[in-house]
Amino acid sequence: MSKQQPKIAILIFANSSKREAEHKFLGKGQELFDYLNKKIVFEASKTNAQICICNETHQIGATFGQRFTNALEHTFAKGFHNIIVVGNDSPNLNASHLQKAIDHLQNDLPVLGPSIDGGIYLLAINRKHFNKRSFATLPWKTPELFGALKKTLEKNEHSVLQLAYLKDIDSENDLTYFLNRYSTNNFLKYLINKILLVLRKSFYNTSYRHKYQYTSVLYNKGSPKTSRRTPIFS
Repeated sequence: MSKQQPKIAILIFANSSKREAEHKFLGKGQELFDYLNKKIVFEASKTNAQICICNETHQIGATFGQRFTNALEHTFAKGFHNIIVVGNDSPNLNASHLQKAIDHLQNDLPVLGPSIDGGIYLLAINRKHFNKRSFATLPWKTPELFGALKKTLEKNEHSVLQLAYLKDIDSENDLTYFLNRYSTNNFLKYLINKILLVLRKSFYNTSYRHKYQYTSVLYNKGSPKTSRRTPIFS
């Protein structure tokens, strides 16, 4: 068994499965994010890095940027020289991405894993790459993040290693995307289908209720006792 390298940390900066599902408004999504939280820990355990988990109970700060940079600062303060930060919403993120980041960090090169939506799914830096003030003011949670972060890191470095683009899960459309194009994992497909069924059932029930109420008012021109309601669907 490989000996752990305490100077390298994989920081899993992600909400608990319950909070993540609530935050992304995905009905029945807790089971999916529970699976993804366990999956990223499993992938990280294939490396020699030490795993640190930072969910909402550990995060400090009023904004995402503050919480993220405080987590980095706290992890560096534990004695780690290199940190790889990942989340829990990129199903295709695996140990090979993490190992590539570790290899380049050991050569003092920062690494970014860009998301298709303009954000990032991975950040790998060492102490000299980290500036708390500049990191805290980056456009977190926006499509401009990857470009801004890359530019910040390049100020003091000749180059930043860029990994392949990956897609993360933020919405119902993302679930459909993974179901149709990427996932070969039958259990993951099952979890995604389960959420989509709940979301679509809720959508149709809400649409029916709103249309039914609308036509009830529109066609109700007589006495409340004798008026006839006209449902939209037969």
